[in-house]
Amino acid sequence: MGEKTTPEVVKKGGIEWRIFPDNRGNWRVYARIGGKEYSANRKTRDGVLDAIPKLMASMGNTDQRLVLSLQEARDFQEATELLKPYNTSLVTAAKMYVEHAKRGVRRVKFRDASKDFQKEKEESGISDDYKKTLKGHLAKWEVTFGETVIEDLEGQQLANWLRARRVSARSRNNSRNVLATLLSWCERNGMIAPGKSPIAAVPISKTASHRISLLSPEQLTTLLDACKDDQHAHLFCALACLTGIRTAEIGRLSWEDVQLDAGFIEVPAAKAKTAARRLVPLVPRLRAILAPLAKDAAGLILPKYSTCTYLPFSLIARKLIPGGWPSNAGRHSWISYRVALTGDVARTALEAGNSPAKIFSNYRSVKLPDGRLITENLAKEWFGLV
Repeated sequence: MGEKTTPEVVKKGGIEWRIFPDNRGNWRVYARIGGKEYSANRKTRDGVLDAIPKLMASMGNTDQRLVLSLQEARDFQEATELLKPYNTSLVTAAKMYVEHAKRGVRRVKFRDASKDFQKEKEESGISDDYKKTLKGHLAKWEVTFGETVIEDLEGQQLANWLRARRVSARSRNNSRNVLATLLSWCERNGMIAPGKSPIAAVPISKTASHRISLLSPEQLTTLLDACKDDQHAHLFCALACLTGIRTAEIGRLSWEDVQLDAGFIEVPAAKAKTAARRLVPLVPRLRAILAPLAKDAAGLILPKYSTCTYLPFSLIARKLIPGGWPSNAGRHSWISYRVALTGDVARTALEAGNSPAKIFSNYRSVKLPDGRLITENLAKEWFGLV
């Protein structure tokens, strides 16, 4: 099934008209007034916009008609009562408010705001991955809105631009999230009047639910045994599956980050995706693999990580796992087994560098592809505690 389309709202004659494309490629416009629906179908968006005056005419004498919702009518009445002592019209008061709100708002172009925002983020110590994410998404927004003053951005324009991109719903949401972060920063720095960010008008795309990829303890044992002749592939498999550390973070780890005596692996802030230091417990199964190598080792655990490590491991995994190595399978599996072992979502979230809400929704009471529920006993097998 395709993504659910959020209707575009167009106000004409005091009426909110909703327009959207249907499943056959045509366009539809409708409004509900007094319990009755007024609608029309046309082949193009412009066609349904042109149909609105005819629909309004079908309601009767619309030239003098102003349709207000119950809440709008109450707001109008209350505002009028508040202004009576000052002998001022609602329009005059609104204009005064707008001028007051604009005072102190800095007129900065999108491109310049984006540059300053990214510079401040870099100085705060964000990871290289996050730098690339911000730069990549904001560069696309800048192509269209680079010369637009931040204060002049309109939510509907932003929504239309994002909707027109031929990318997945997840990619669209990622782009929206980066924009939301930028606009929030702009609001804090006086480029947008308080509470006037246009991001609320940019809808979140509905994404299809997907099942996370998990490995069984038996599959992990098979993989580790198959990788023993390739030290780099063996280390990658062990770190990915027995620490839950993100793939990109593994490539940055040094032997100095392995604290055998303390019983944990440190992911320093400079190497973490979230730019926040965290400690990952060193389980017996992983200790047995790292201890013989850690005594005299120095520097990166996996030098030349991408070319010399992941590809050989991927080829090995492809022979043993139907469909090959699933995306993020090591991290997904580790989090699932860790929650089952400890029963502590908050603790696991801290160790994984993730949010408790996400772990609570995605990794509790999960099943393996063979139908087995991940339990404490299975978790002990996974971590080598039995």
